[in-house]
Order: sequence, then C-alpha cells, then structure tokens
Amino acid sequence: MRLLLLAALLVPAAAAQQGEAFIQQAEQALGSSAQALTGASEARGALSAALLNGSSDQNVAAVAQLGFGNVVDVDQTGSGNVLALLQLGSGNEFDLAIDGTGNEFGFIQTGGTNAFLGTVAGDDNSVSGLQSGGGNSYELVLEGVSRTDHSVTQTGGGNGAIQIVGSGSRPVDIVQTGGQRGLRIEQR
Repeated sequence: MRLLLLAALLVPAAAAQQGEAFIQQAEQALGSSAQALTGASEARGALSAALLNGSSDQNVAAVAQLGFGNVVDVDQTGSGNVLALLQLGSGNEFDLAIDGTGNEFGFIQTGGTNAFLGTVAGDDNSVSGLQSGGGNSYELVLEGVSRTDHSVTQTGGGNGAIQIVGSGSRPVDIVQTGGQRGLRIEQR
C-alpha cells in the first residue's frame, strides 16, 4: 500500500528533463518537503538527507530519474522506512544497503544495461523490483535475515539475476522472460 502511494508521488517526475531526479520526502504526515534536483551527486545527497532527516525511523522517500548513466546510492538504517525508485533510460545503477527491520523498498528500471545491487541486514524487510529491457542485472545479498520478502521480475533478453540468502530467509522469487538469461541462487 505504501509503495503504491509512493508511485503516485513519482508522477510529477515525468515532466523532468533528462538527468534530473525528483525526490519527495515525508515523515509520518507526508508532505514535509519536495525538491527537483539535477545531477546524480545532488540526488544522492538529497536522498540521504531525506532518509535520515534527524531520525532513521519512519521515513518515506521516492526517487525518479530519466535519462542515461544515472546513479543512486542509498544506505538506509532504522525501522519502518519506505523507499521507491523509478529509473527510465539505459545504463542506470541503483545501489542499496538496508540495515534495520520492517523497511520496504521497491524499484522499477526500464531500458537496457541497468543495474541493481542490494544488501539487506535485519528482519521483516521487503525488497521487490521490476527490470524491463535487455542486459539488465540484479544482485541481492541477504545477510543473516529472517522473514524478509524479496523478489524481482526481469523481462527482455540477456538479463541476469543473483540472490545470495542467509539461513532463515524466505524462498527466493525471481521471474525472467526473454532469451539468454542467467540466474544464480545461493543459500549460506
């Protein structure tokens, strides 16, 4: 439910120019700040500030990037945080590190050669994603977690997915369509 709300927050980003990011951050009441940003480094800094904002719990952030070669790097700590990401274009990268409990993360990447790299530590977290286009990659490492849901759907040719899960993790959910795809699942 919260991720659907965040998707609605991403709609204004459709009007952004190539290479811009739109971030709307809210604490529990939604609507404490909104800003349009240009450049990947500005987006990274603003997203980190939005997620931490004096407290590492109960934060909500949405990021949309249009264009090519965008990078978002997020370290999310605490509990009850929600993050949604939309990247439209090719050659984009999203790096995520979650350390805490009860956090929700969802992403959509469309275009070719996009990458998602994630690490999750803590229990009761949710990570889900969709990658469409060819040559995309997804790698998620779950470090000693339990009751964490994680899934990805990849459409298009030449996509690859890797999930490395610790004991106690829920079953992996990966759906791939298209030719020449690669999949590796490892349980430690």
